Amino acid sequence: MARKCFIIEMGMGIDQHGQEPTVACARAVRNAIAHNALLGVWEVAGLTDPNQMIVEVKVAVP
Repeated sequence: MARKCFIIEMGMGIDQHGQEPTVACARAVRNAIAHNALLGVWEVAGLTDPNQMIVEVKVAVP
């Protein structure tokens, strides 16, 4: 089955004190996931198992 893109979401994360890019990235991913309401995505994508879902994350840091 060919991969299809169903959702694009952006998030922002900042680590002001430690200036750790990894912490900032984790916060950005958490922020993007928190702003989603994915009702019915399983039916639209034809998925039956959460392990079938592929999540691709692109990170940009200064």
